[in-house]
Amino acid sequence: MKRALTCAGLLSFLALYSTAALAEHRAALLIGNSNYPKAPLASPPGDIRAVGDALKKRGFVVTQVENLGAKEMKDAFAAFARSVPTKGTALVYFSGYALPATRVEDPNADNALLPVDGNASSSGTVAGPQTGVTRLLGALAKDSGSARNVLIVDGCYAHPAQAKTAAKGLVRTSRPVPESLVLYAAPMGEVQEPVAEGLSPLAKKLSDALHSVQPLHEVLDQLSATRETTLEDLSALSSPASKAVAPSSEVPAGGRAGDEWVNDRGMVFCWCPPGMFTMGSAESSSAHEEDEVQADVEFSQGSWMGKYEFTRREMLGMVGGVYLSTGDHKLHPLNKVHVERNQVGDYLQKLNETAPAGWVYDLPTEAEWEYAARAGTQTDYFFGNDPADLAKYGNFADRTLRESDSFGELPKSWKAKAPGTVYFGDRQSGIFSYAHKIWNDGYATMALVGSFPPNPWGLHDVHGNVSEMTSTPYDPSRHPAKYDPNLGGVAKGGSWLSTAAYCRSATRIWSNIAENAVGLRFVLRKKEAASAVAAPAAKKPSLK
Repeated sequence: MKRALTCAGLLSFLALYSTAALAEHRAALLIGNSNYPKAPLASPPGDIRAVGDALKKRGFVVTQVENLGAKEMKDAFAAFARSVPTKGTALVYFSGYALPATRVEDPNADNALLPVDGNASSSGTVAGPQTGVTRLLGALAKDSGSARNVLIVDGCYAHPAQAKTAAKGLVRTSRPVPESLVLYAAPMGEVQEPVAEGLSPLAKKLSDALHSVQPLHEVLDQLSATRETTLEDLSALSSPASKAVAPSSEVPAGGRAGDEWVNDRGMVFCWCPPGMFTMGSAESSSAHEEDEVQADVEFSQGSWMGKYEFTRREMLGMVGGVYLSTGDHKLHPLNKVHVERNQVGDYLQKLNETAPAGWVYDLPTEAEWEYAARAGTQTDYFFGNDPADLAKYGNFADRTLRESDSFGELPKSWKAKAPGTVYFGDRQSGIFSYAHKIWNDGYATMALVGSFPPNPWGLHDVHGNVSEMTSTPYDPSRHPAKYDPNLGGVAKGGSWLSTAAYCRSATRIWSNIAENAVGLRFVLRKKEAASAVAAPAAKKPSLK
């Protein structure tokens, strides 16, 4: 099949987003505890300043706090977790007393970051129940948007109030936290002497290395031999960090296509500039469907489109509780929302409570979604016309699904309503026999958001993974005389159970077609532009 891009253009395009595919936002929390009663430390204030300055030069958004009590440390971790961008890297550096919170032989062995009001006299009360390494890091891994977490524990000092029977130095924890790396300043079972002036040895080594040209993943690999990790591969940190064009309280109305902005909940948005495009597909195309009537659309103002599909973590951060989503990882896209438009309204209401002045969050219209997904291209997919290439760029009904024992990603609490009744998703022989025999994206069902390269404007998963609901009512002619709740709105992009043809930019399905394959992606528009958004007409008019 003829490709729309020249070989030179394709190579240039691949080079451009191969770097973007690896880049992610990075956030750091630095805690310096020095004002301990009867046991003050000299280096923590300077340690966090030096390390913080070096991290800023590496693209981290840095938060520095000092002399926190137990409750303040817990609150600082919680606030930091909420701010970590989706699919980003979270790094915490602690300078202060770090002490064993249990005996070495304890089956729940752990260490604690000592708050300034902590009790160092016994292992059971060394930090109260709040500041154990496993607890703090586990909450960060669970509640933040991070894809990886790094905790650097500086100051493995003996505290003068420790009991003589307390373990010497730190202990190896019994429950490593998923997707996390902990680096300690001293070997297990050993202590350091605090410095009387200047930086701690680890802080100096870390800040010097960060100021060098050494890649970040090598800096962390070489920082300390004492580590506990479930992150064996840090190569994702080899590229420079992504950078937001403005703080979360400010939204620029313009810029380059693909510029990124992060809101107060850690959701990442990409700038989609003003412009024109032709939505739908040509009748002469072999993949054309009858409901893909072409229309010329013009956007006089740009908007910010979600870089990723709306995730389970983002939803839980808004409404809390347990939700019947089929993905159980925080970075799985949320789905099962096809008829729950009242719930979509709840999410939007929460988002708009803290929307920057003059802006409003919403579901995109079908035209907005397709314009952003195409990102200036007019081919079937943003990468070209050949569906055989889809396995590199999206999650669809592939060989892995065909050969799996999946039965439709139903929630674990699902039960058949009537014996003998067959529902979509029941275990049935050959239920996914339509999936491609050869093309293989490596995922049986949903993938974590951002698992595939982005389009030219930085958006991930516009082809496959979960179809995405729009605010446009579905009608085959694009002109619904009356909204049909049995069809719902137009859903775009295809999903993990869609064939390649249904993952094209032009494809339209109705959002009530499959409850476990339809998710969300939000848009942020200027308020004055929101009322002007409309659906395109059927035959190539110009829409502003």
